Amino acid sequence: MERQDFSTFPISNHGHRGLLNEIKKLDPDDSIGVVRRLTFNTLEFAERQVEPLLRDKKYAQAHELIDREFADPRNDTPLKQHLLAMRFRVFQAEEKLDDAVATLRDIVKLDPKGKMGSLADGYIDFSIKPIVLKNGRYCGLDLRPFFGDMRIDVTGIVKEAGPYEAAIIPGGGGDIRIRDVSLYLGDPAKDKSRSKLVVKTEGMHTVRNKELVVPLAVPSIPPGSQLWLCVPTQGTGWFGSYGRIELRKK
Repeated sequence: MERQDFSTFPISNHGHRGLLNEIKKLDPDDSIGVVRRLTFNTLEFAERQVEPLLRDKKYAQAHELIDREFADPRNDTPLKQHLLAMRFRVFQAEEKLDDAVATLRDIVKLDPKGKMGSLADGYIDFSIKPIVLKNGRYCGLDLRPFFGDMRIDVTGIVKEAGPYEAAIIPGGGGDIRIRDVSLYLGDPAKDKSRSKLVVKTEGMHTVRNKELVVPLAVPSIPPGSQLWLCVPTQGTGWFGSYGRIELRKK
């Protein structure tokens, strides 16, 4: 029988106060940690204590709060994993991808075959795997909780130097954020040492319900070059978002 994880469902909130009181009588100091593990509500902790700090960008305080709870020796593996998931959330808010992925790996190490470990392992892949769009079309699964390059092979579109524009055309769903649109010779995700940045337009944009146009002043390109448009994106309402990205001559 699979072990019930009570970390997010405190026993005191499910009509078992009598049982909880008996446990407290047997172990008034909670030396073996049963009361903590059955009553620590991680969802409530996240919503009432962690998220308000993130909204105020008080990331150091959020880390200190989580680290203090994580250090409690009464924690069992599921509770440790839930607290690590909150640490991941803070790194996500800080946009620190490497630290966030390292935290996900810590969740996996605690219990690779358990539910949380499996979720974290899948989320690692989701956070860092390359994104290649076919026909410029994106959907919610192409968006990340961190900025990730949506890469489009635009070989053959740029035939001469001049003004071009990258158009991000939303088809529906949540907003997405865009920054630093770039054009490369060669695919930087496959071989960064051999790829070459042709042109880059810096800036942060949010795409909502209407087309976003980012200008690109493209210099002369050697004939036969393989060209990749890279559009760093981050989802806000990502799972329902879809649309397309085009490179076109002005």
